[in-house]
This record gives sequence, structure tokens and C-alpha cells, in this order.
Amino acid sequence: MGLDALNAIAARSEPERDRWGRYIIPHPHTGRKTSWTRATTWAKTLDDTFALTKWELRMAGLGLAARPDLLASVASIADPESSDGKKALNRTLEDAKEAGGATVRRNLGTALHAFTEQLDLGQAPTIPEPHREDMAAYTSALETHGIEVDPRWIERVVTVPEFTVAGTFDRLVRHRGELVVADLKTGSTVSYGMGGIAIQLALYANAETVWDAECGDHIPMPEVSKTRGLVLHLAAGSGECVVHEVDLEARSEERRVGKECLRLCR
Repeated sequence: MGLDALNAIAARSEPERDRWGRYIIPHPHTGRKTSWTRATTWAKTLDDTFALTKWELRMAGLGLAARPDLLASVASIADPESSDGKKALNRTLEDAKEAGGATVRRNLGTALHAFTEQLDLGQAPTIPEPHREDMAAYTSALETHGIEVDPRWIERVVTVPEFTVAGTFDRLVRHRGELVVADLKTGSTVSYGMGGIAIQLALYANAETVWDAECGDHIPMPEVSKTRGLVLHLAAGSGECVVHEVDLEARSEERRVGKECLRLCR
């Protein structure tokens, strides 16, 4: 691995988190330790979760059908409306979703993210046979669309002090002569969540700083396109990578509405 790739990995070590999973990073203006609202949380305030909720219900149903012990656990809860009953029911249904295959997609997505990252860092990952076509499709899509990945800008934490928002972008890539924010998605579809994805990309594109864990300080966000981003849709097992261009200017009003939603929910 080259020196640039090693430095890139060191610079993007995970920052400290609070008990709600928010990044704790010194504020770039005051230096005070600050808990930053996650960019994903911000985006979800305006995202449509109907399809995701239905999918989770299906996974829980399949899990209960496959695991009689879980079905018995649900039936054994004497008072499902009590605090303890609700906690027990929640735990059992999480187990049922896992038994129904809910974690399979997440695990595959994590693996594909890791494979693409290793490829972009110039490594030679050991890729199981079912996903070699996926990785070939990924590298082919980058080449076909003239997308160049800079290893310095993979999985970096950025801050948007205007909204006290922080998040981790997947990539900054050079495309058509400018740096743009790119997001890798590995689910079966991006149709339902594209609104939230676009809001995330817009937040990253308007970030002020990048948190450099190696030196423990903020560095200026590189100049990136504020008008467009890219979604690289690599559906696990499909052997196909589709590149979507996302209009970020259309998301400025959503970001303002999202800020108001978060303020009202606090």
C-alpha cells in the first residue's frame, strides 16, 4: 500500500461518540467539545420510511415462522403493554428480524463497502466468488463514467457548523473536471430513499471542515460541487453498478426544513 493510502487511513480514524452515537468533535470555531447531530438523523427527518417499516415487518414475520422458540417467547409475555413486556417484545422481534434475514443485507452491504474501499486504496482484497462480478461492475462503472477516486477522501468525517451536523461521506471523486460527493449504496433499490440520500449528499457538499483524527484538528473541506452529487448503486449479487447523478440545489429548502424539524423535536 502506498504512503498516501496509509496516511488516508490514519486521518479518518473514528472520533469519540456520546451515548446517542453522535460524534464528539471540538467545534471548529470555539474549540469546545461538541456533540454533532448525525447527517443520517437529519436526512431521516424528511425521509419516507414506509417501505422500510413494511420490509422489517416482513422479516419479523418470516423469522417467527422459522423459529418456533421466538413465537413461543412472544406468546409467553404476560403483559405486552407493560414497560418490561415492551422491552421483551422488542428484543424478541429484533431476534425474529435477524432470523428472517434482516441482517443478511446489512452484512453484505458492509462487506461490499469494505471490498470497494480496499480496491480504491490499491489493495487486492480476497473477494468470494458470488461478489467478484459485483466488484468488476464497480470498477467498470468508475472507468466508464470517468470517475476517479482519491484515497485521501474515503470515509471522512465532516462538519457543518451552521446546523451542528456531522457525518461521514463515502467518497469524494473527480468527475467531469470537479470534485463531487459520491455515496455507495448496496441495497436492492435506491428508489424509496433517494430523497434522504440527496439531503445527506447536500450536507456533505456544504461541509466546512474535515476532521483529521491523525492531527486531532479540523482541516478545510476541499472545494466540491454544491450543485450535484453521485450515487453509485451496487446491488449485492447483481453484478451491476448504476451511477445516478443527484441534483443538490433542489435540497437547500429541505435542509432548512430539516433544521426546524430537529429543533422542534428536542
